Amino acid sequence: MREPSSDNDGAGGRPPRLLPQHDPWTQPPCVRGGLRVVSSRQYDLHIHSARDEQERVQKKVFMNWINNFLSQRNPPLRVDDVIQDLRDGTKLLALLEILSGQVLPRERARILRRPHFLSNVNTVLRFLEQRRIKLVNINATDVVDGKPAILLGLIWTIILHFQIEEHTRLLAGSPAGWEDAGSDVAAAEQNVLVQASPKRPTPIERWRGGARKALLHWVKNSINQRFGVQVNDFGPSWRDGLAFLAIVHCIRPSLIELDSVKKMEPRGRLETAFSLAHRELGIPRLLDPEDVDVPQPDERSVMTYVAQFLHKYPGTYAPEQPLSPTLASPTAAAPPGMQPDDLSVLESFLKRAEDTLLVLN
Repeated sequence: MREPSSDNDGAGGRPPRLLPQHDPWTQPPCVRGGLRVVSSRQYDLHIHSARDEQERVQKKVFMNWINNFLSQRNPPLRVDDVIQDLRDGTKLLALLEILSGQVLPRERARILRRPHFLSNVNTVLRFLEQRRIKLVNINATDVVDGKPAILLGLIWTIILHFQIEEHTRLLAGSPAGWEDAGSDVAAAEQNVLVQASPKRPTPIERWRGGARKALLHWVKNSINQRFGVQVNDFGPSWRDGLAFLAIVHCIRPSLIELDSVKKMEPRGRLETAFSLAHRELGIPRLLDPEDVDVPQPDERSVMTYVAQFLHKYPGTYAPEQPLSPTLASPTAAAPPGMQPDDLSVLESFLKRAEDTLLVLN
């Protein structure tokens, strides 16, 4: 039987719902048997929060990456909202024109409406498919509707192909991608013999494992053994900033002394790395410290940023002083039994070994 209403009743005479002082859904997780136990609601909230943070960082990084290229256009263009500003397809077409060097058709009505949006986006998708770029669950309607997951997936596909995949192919001819290359004279001589062997895998076969694997391999060979900075992924390994600083040091050792920054806080190291890379190396600043100093940094965003170093300096490092050519001579001939391509690889490797010895000395 319903209780009579009182002066404190809610609207409609119904008594207000009183929440318990200790809501079981919002209680901190408990520990049982050494395991952290959370409720299903807490788990769902954690997953949603992680996804929201991932989306926030990707929007920021992808927007900065796009603007870096659109600024090269005449007249320059700019994206302020990576979702809304790309829906009509015009800036996507402009981006692909800059990346590919081709002129693409587009709708040129005085006022663009939805059919024009769809036409432009379909041109984008057809262009990518013609380049044999795999598009998974991406269609023009979802792009024009501004669905974040679809648009971010499309931009990532473009970044992966035009920046990461295209430039990790440079590793095929770079000793930076060879394991243990150039640590000392003996190692250099041993690797020369291994690379000259007719049984060795070709560079293309070595990097057939994928762009992510190739980029990670390059980072490991650049900094893991030389500086003791362990990088096993494009997530937590980068959180403390040391990996970014080690790459900057590889490219130009005079910019940073790694021992001097190890006492800094992670965000201080990240800020130093991003600032130096932008100011001294011309690497566009896509990230901020708070984007990386989190339990699980966004892998796509970190890959996008790190690949810029490979784009600018495909080898492990770029010597500050140009070296006089030694073996690399246009008139050099291949020794008996060695193919010209093998000679080119050998010359490149020996030059890198020489560079390494100069740095070590």
